[in-house]
Amino acid sequence: MNYLDLFSGAGGFHLGLKQAGIKFNKTFFSEIDKNAIKIYKKQFPNSIELGDIKNINEKKLPKIDLVTFGFPCQDISINRHGKGITGEKSSLFNQAIRIISWCKPKYFIFENVKNLLSINNGKDFIYILKTINNIGYNAQWQLINSKWFLPQNRERVYFIGYTGKTSTPKILPIGSCNTDNNKKLIKIGYINDKDYQQNRIYSTKGIAVNLNSGGGGWGTNTGLYKVKNGIRRLTPIECERLQGFDDNYTGGLSDTARYRLLGNAVTVPVVKEIAINLKQYLNFQE
Repeated sequence: MNYLDLFSGAGGFHLGLKQAGIKFNKTFFSEIDKNAIKIYKKQFPNSIELGDIKNINEKKLPKIDLVTFGFPCQDISINRHGKGITGEKSSLFNQAIRIISWCKPKYFIFENVKNLLSINNGKDFIYILKTINNIGYNAQWQLINSKWFLPQNRERVYFIGYTGKTSTPKILPIGSCNTDNNKKLIKIGYINDKDYQQNRIYSTKGIAVNLNSGGGGWGTNTGLYKVKNGIRRLTPIECERLQGFDDNYTGGLSDTARYRLLGNAVTVPVVKEIAINLKQYLNFQE
């Protein structure tokens, strides 16, 4: 089984598939950000780099069984008031479709911001559905919030494409009642073996406390007291934890680069949950 990771970023899709127990013979990735490429190569050293998606010759690729991608959202994000799917960045969706149309993977998965469903009065999403149908795929999609798995509020659209020859797989929806995950304690700051409130983002009641830069006592070190003088930013490691990555997954880069990569990444436990459902429809080895 061969896997192609387009707009791969730091490798959140790949990591989620790996955590779900999916193994591949060959893996390929496409990315242009030098920092993302550095981290991807570090985490998945056997993956073959293909460079800019616009320069990929799909006819030279081997058989591809699964494609994942998180195409650029700059023209779709509600904060940018962009042109949508026809914008310079987000129109790269069509490059992914070009490759999928030729390679004909059994499944593909993509992710984008919530506004994809409604921008241009829903016309862009209709365009996506028609485009995918025209290359012979059926589809499932769901708006999924990362808070079902981790203590952050991050809504994203996840989309599954599958060939018309495939019987309808029950991959989506995934449930929102992940009680254990929803109350997961994300340890931050100076951590020790004691399960004190100051060592967590979540309080004992499951409610996030504020990150205070000027607290007293333990707060001097951890910043985990209710607001007094102000707030501090999350550290890169805390951001890794809030996205489901291992500590220092993006280590070796500047803090600015790490924040950018993590902000653009998919939430790993979401991908893992989807991949667990997908596994039963693929002949992947454990």
